Amino acid sequence: MFRHYLKMAVRQILKNKTQYLLSIIGIAIGLLCFSMTSYYIRRFNNQFTAWANSDRMANVYVKSAQNNYENPYIPGKVVQELMGNPIAGIGRVAYSYGYGRANITLSKDGQEEVSYQCSFQNITKDFPVIFGVQTLEGQVPALEPGEVWISKSAAEKIFGQENPIGKTLYFSRADSDTSAIRYSTISAVIRDLPDGAREKSDLYFPETASIQPKREYRDLVILLDKNVSSKEINQRLRQQIPAFGEKNDCYLAVRTFKEEMYKPDNISATFFIPLIGSLILIAAMINFLKFCIQSFYNRTRELSLRKCLGSDSKGLFGLLFSEIAVLFILSALASLALIEWVIPVYYQYMASKELINESLFIHTPTLIRQEMEYLGFLFILCASIAALAVFRIRHITLTEGVKGMKRKKHSVRNFMLGVQLFICFLFIAGAIGLGNIYQLAEEKRNNTLTEEECDRIWKMELWEPQVQGHEEEIVSRIRTLAGVEDVLLETTGKYLDYKNKHGEVLHGLQYLTGKNYPSFMKLPIEGRMPEASNEILVSRSLIWELEKDGEKNPTSVQLGDQTFQITGIYGQLPFEPIYNREQTAKANQYLRFSFITVPEKANYRTVYVKCVAGQEQNIRKEILKIVHSRLPASIPFLLTTKQEERFRSNGESKLISDLFTLLSAISVIITVLGIYSAITLDTVSRQKEVAIRKINGAGPKVIALLFGKLYIRLLVISAIPSLAIVYILLWILTKEKITIAPAWLNNPLMWLGIILLTATIVFVTVAYRIWLISRLNPAEVIKSE
Repeated sequence: MFRHYLKMAVRQILKNKTQYLLSIIGIAIGLLCFSMTSYYIRRFNNQFTAWANSDRMANVYVKSAQNNYENPYIPGKVVQELMGNPIAGIGRVAYSYGYGRANITLSKDGQEEVSYQCSFQNITKDFPVIFGVQTLEGQVPALEPGEVWISKSAAEKIFGQENPIGKTLYFSRADSDTSAIRYSTISAVIRDLPDGAREKSDLYFPETASIQPKREYRDLVILLDKNVSSKEINQRLRQQIPAFGEKNDCYLAVRTFKEEMYKPDNISATFFIPLIGSLILIAAMINFLKFCIQSFYNRTRELSLRKCLGSDSKGLFGLLFSEIAVLFILSALASLALIEWVIPVYYQYMASKELINESLFIHTPTLIRQEMEYLGFLFILCASIAALAVFRIRHITLTEGVKGMKRKKHSVRNFMLGVQLFICFLFIAGAIGLGNIYQLAEEKRNNTLTEEECDRIWKMELWEPQVQGHEEEIVSRIRTLAGVEDVLLETTGKYLDYKNKHGEVLHGLQYLTGKNYPSFMKLPIEGRMPEASNEILVSRSLIWELEKDGEKNPTSVQLGDQTFQITGIYGQLPFEPIYNREQTAKANQYLRFSFITVPEKANYRTVYVKCVAGQEQNIRKEILKIVHSRLPASIPFLLTTKQEERFRSNGESKLISDLFTLLSAISVIITVLGIYSAITLDTVSRQKEVAIRKINGAGPKVIALLFGKLYIRLLVISAIPSLAIVYILLWILTKEKITIAPAWLNNPLMWLGIILLTATIVFVTVAYRIWLISRLNPAEVIKSE
């Protein structure tokens, strides 16, 4: 029987191969879009849900009685009080910290010392218990001073099959450092902590330093006793730990990891981001559901005859179910093929924008498993449609089934078409709107350099300990390269504040640069560059603040406890938004101004190298050769262009715009396929009606209107709500961009263009099929009857 069902399913698929092929492609594309967007959200939520005690683990924050802002930085004095004064209901307290990545030097069997770049954290004694750290054998290890743990993935990457236990390592250091080396011995290989968790690192060192009262600590985590709620702990913290802070209005508060997941900002991301991918999946599934429903309806006569010949409900369901099963198996295979092709292309695109990092890498087996979960749900949904079709056949008479029931209005199918057009309008309007926002925002930036000039500038950071003490030599060798036009040194300095006459504190940031900064960055300035450590070049926003305090043509300013002489003014730093006086106040930025000074001694932390046009790649090779003469080859050295740096800082809107453009193209394709499938089935099933109408004198216009009026109605009905939603969302986004006036949203030509574009796509899709049926020969149709 199974073989019979399979044979009938293949015959039915081959009979409607075009529709089934379109359904397979649509499901595969929609499933991949939804799976990739959901993958990142599920991994993000992993940091809250992947722990065995996620309902008892809680983050600690500082809250203010005046505002509800949660500050993760906790004064050391308060941490001492919390850890030294046990609170009932708190079982464990731990904190961890790391500085991103560091260069580690270690020895392998039979080899000289080798350096690697690894992420690391310092952890306190309760950390393993709270986070469930386990060795590969499932035991909780103890971490003593002088020891270090290595994660399973890092051990495999560094040591391969070699046993890392007992190996020693130390933080790489400068050649000039003559202090004693502090070795750490690898005492355990531990299981990797969950993806997405901030605590996941390659190496874990014990925290041996005592808590400093004047220092601030973050990532403080507690483990609550069983059956104790965060609400109870918050009450006890308010009672037992006195208020603190400048105004004595701060207190400690906790929130469990599960409660963290339901914060408003996390909830919005959890639902909104997968929603974008799910819209594509819905549009693709609608095509298949429309075809299934209409196909099952058109096969009423066949199914009724099978029932008459003795086939029971189980047999009819098996017949329809086998078609769906074959389709979904083929869709799964197509989706797997797409993963193998799309993921490398996705990595390549992100790398071209210099956005690729470990957080963006996709674990392919996990993605495939999640795809199969979603595919299983869709399979059950489609199987239920087959069951409904069988249920309908059981409840109609044989006469009704054989004669064929009266044609209905296909209200469900038409509703699905409307949803597809609604989604299509959303993506097309969203892509155009977001593209406009990006372009308008870019126009309001201080773009002192063109994209071509930015592509000719290489940026490198000389922070590795192996190059410390050799920076001047490296930069000098780079200056002498043929094809190098100029070299600029730049680094950020101190955060200094300006206190105005009203007592308001305005935060500013210092930039230490070379004297060639204006010419290198093509930054217009009024005045001159500083020449001494007490001279500064300031942004115009600081001048505006000084003028508010009654100073005209200010020549000096006190920042923090230092007084500086103002030698010049610039409008804004390169590629930063340009605000006028009113916009500066509305922007509500933490940093209200910036200023440039020239360091007494050259600082080589960040170096920009401008190349002659056409020499960029040659210079890149030479720079890497020079740097790796001091830096081990096992340590990756990152070179990025100024354009890539710009995109990393300001390209979020462009990235989202590109995403919507891609999704709108996919949505248009899926919608076109759905409309073409619907108009094809309509024209085929209504040939007799058209023939009779033509015999009675109906011309091409009447026939065109007969089929076209449905799509005109659907266009109007779907355009109104979708464009209204897009308008509201774009208005909200525009309000956040202080430099953009929302008036551009009221341009009727843009909205008419979106409607005209979508209407043209629909017209082109249905026009061919309507033209074909308008040329139908009535005699041939009547004769076939």
